[in-house]
Amino acid sequence: MVPSALSAWFPSAIAMTAGLDEDVIRIDEQCAAVERRSRWLRSCGEQTWPDGTVAGCYGFVHALYQEVLYSRLTATRRVYLHWQVGRRAEAGYGPRAGDIAAELARHFEQGRDIWRAVIYLRQAADKALRRYANREAIDLLTKGRALLNTLPETPERMQQGLDLLLALGPALMAAKGYGAPEVEHTYTQALTLCQQM
Repeated sequence: MVPSALSAWFPSAIAMTAGLDEDVIRIDEQCAAVERRSRWLRSCGEQTWPDGTVAGCYGFVHALYQEVLYSRLTATRRVYLHWQVGRRAEAGYGPRAGDIAAELARHFEQGRDIWRAVIYLRQAADKALRRYANREAIDLLTKGRALLNTLPETPERMQQGLDLLLALGPALMAAKGYGAPEVEHTYTQALTLCQQM
């Protein structure tokens, strides 16, 4: 039977197969059986990924079920499962991975793959900017910068930091105005990074 805690945060049987290294058909059948026998899991239809993989989606009837089951996983297992799910989703979406950039960023952050998390946070921010969701973009870019600062200083990290700052500047201008102190601070940091590079 599928460990119930795993379905706490996996949106589909496809994602669970990544964490469990199991066959998608077997996992989907087991989730359907759990749903028929319980009152805490419900079917939410099906999901098709760009790579052609099809499986059912499942959700909890109440968020408390999710929280309890998720908390039963060890920290090491949670990190590994998030990383595995992120990698499987990234592969399944291929060139369209940007469509689920925020979800991938969350999985890679929780899976301690900080570099990938930052890359997907940037893509999610770009997507938010295209929707004129400036405050959302600011939050994503700020989080990306905070994560990036946990990595060792390398030329690649500095370049990525500069890219994040240059994306953050226009978002701050749109949300807070050209004269906002945050805008000046952002561009001052970008200038400092340029000089260091």
